[in-house]
Amino acid sequence: MLKLADIMHFNLTWVDAVDADHPDIAKIMQHVRAQRHLESLPSFKPGSFRDVFTQSTPDGLFGSDLWTLNASDPLAAQNSNVLSLSRGLMDTDVPIPCTKGSPFRPLAVSPGKPGKTTLLSKPMVACWHSHLQLIRRIVRAPEHHVSLVFEDDVDLEWDIEARLVALWPYLPQDWDILFLGSPHTPCTCTRSHMRLTPQTGYCWSDESHNAPIISINETSLHPSYSPQCTHAYALSNRGAQRLLDYLRHPAFAYSRAIDQAVAWLIRRGHLKSYSIVPPVAIQTREGRSDIWEGDNGSSWKEELRYSARTVMRSKGPDRFDWASGWWMGTYT
Repeated sequence: MLKLADIMHFNLTWVDAVDADHPDIAKIMQHVRAQRHLESLPSFKPGSFRDVFTQSTPDGLFGSDLWTLNASDPLAAQNSNVLSLSRGLMDTDVPIPCTKGSPFRPLAVSPGKPGKTTLLSKPMVACWHSHLQLIRRIVRAPEHHVSLVFEDDVDLEWDIEARLVALWPYLPQDWDILFLGSPHTPCTCTRSHMRLTPQTGYCWSDESHNAPIISINETSLHPSYSPQCTHAYALSNRGAQRLLDYLRHPAFAYSRAIDQAVAWLIRRGHLKSYSIVPPVAIQTREGRSDIWEGDNGSSWKEELRYSARTVMRSKGPDRFDWASGWWMGTYT
């Protein structure tokens, strides 16, 4: 990624991900167990996403923000009663099922293939926590009106800047999140009887469900349907704050894989989301997945028209026929 940033002339801010073995991840898992126990009690009141406005501390801490505090911190006392209620029930060897649907009426995901996304795992929690910490950092820097987030295993279109510049004027002013990649190869999806193609399929979502706002040089801007990818996205200031508030609500925090959580927020209209199709950023899948244990993650394969990594390996862009592609395109 360092070489890619250099050849693309990007000035990136590097933020380390949280390791799955970090002590905070064990603390979070403990609190998720406690939260699940509370939800099973007849007296439990689920609340709503508006709780952030009434239950935040003077310092702005809320929900899962309190889960990783040191025991000596006075604010940690707000969680001590929750943990004591369920301490005897928290067997760390018992798997924690992921939940689906509304966090205020959660349903456990049916057991599936081990290592996937039916059971909550430390890598899943670490991924959620890493993105949450990054989003918090964005919220604390409002001078940056737009923030682009890339995971370190991405490949980009060589002319990604030109494509974004061309589409950006058509992005509605009240947008929250913009997904930059990635579509899938043709596949028949039996659940919804739909066919995903490189032009419409996008991170397990059928982007043809919503008509494009604009198409320029074979690249389109769509209202998102239900994309489930976090390797490349942009956030507005408003979107970062809203996403931070949703992801740390105790009923929702760390309840499932973070990409599935964001997809649910989009489907329910909590986030105003848009997607670029075909992708301008994809995952390379060159290493093992941090989330899907034992393999490289999803079997979906993605392609770029002019891969920046290919340019980097070819010792320069002069070996490409830019005249037939976006590089020499017209953006008016």
